[in-house]
Amino acid sequence: MGNTTIGLIAAMPDEIRPLLKKAGKYEKMSLGGVPLYQFRVAGNRCLLLESGIGIRRAERAAETLLASERVDVMISFGFGGAVKPGMSAGDLAIARRSILYGGRHSSCAESAVFPLPRDMWLAVESIGAKNGFKVVEGDFLTADTILDKKALRGTLPRDMTNPVLDMETWAVAQAAARRSTPLLAIRAVSDAADEDLGFSLDQFSDSEMNIRISRILRAIARKPRIIPQLIRLARNAGIAGRNLASAIMVLAASDYDFPPDTGEWGKSCRCSDNSSLL
Repeated sequence: MGNTTIGLIAAMPDEIRPLLKKAGKYEKMSLGGVPLYQFRVAGNRCLLLESGIGIRRAERAAETLLASERVDVMISFGFGGAVKPGMSAGDLAIARRSILYGGRHSSCAESAVFPLPRDMWLAVESIGAKNGFKVVEGDFLTADTILDKKALRGTLPRDMTNPVLDMETWAVAQAAARRSTPLLAIRAVSDAADEDLGFSLDQFSDSEMNIRISRILRAIARKPRIIPQLIRLARNAGIAGRNLASAIMVLAASDYDFPPDTGEWGKSCRCSDNSSLL
């Protein structure tokens, strides 16, 4: 039985709800103004924060959790968009790198993520084989705005491995590195590379990246043709959420035995400008 405190952080209820369902019994609280869920898996204490969408919210939530609790390992998870062909909706990517995407003519800032131990990787792969989804290593691209995947593809270096777009991982990685806390990151594909949507998330969100039903209805009224896309995306998100929850349960139940130099790893793996967006 484990005795590890695991900090989990995701942005949206749709990413969190399937995990809470699998966890079963949990306690809901609040930390720093955002929902906090506490539960145990195989003896490990799990603290799950719903950060909200975006870089600043993710970093603030991670900083708050790490300042309030002694966390042994952080896991950043959620949905992501595949940029290149090769991944389908519901497939999982485990981060090998976490990059802040600054645009075509900007340098990309990198923040390290801890490599997934082989026994955990094999366990997640086994769950994937059983449930029909693929598990790959990937480069996570975090942006502070919604990006056009088709336009983005032409700007990426050729050595990018299974690039996945998100809006939080890099910020959580920065917060974890400042506290010398190992970070694992995992994303489930909600939209494949060939999924060309006729809308973007910012059309449905206010200035604080909160999803608003009124904005969704207005977008549908202007473009009724997006209705099938919304239905398909909701179905894909359901698949992605279930697969992601299965993988997170495996990680939450694992025994964590990090090497003694983990603290030095955290100090050496911050972004070179030691930047913070708080």
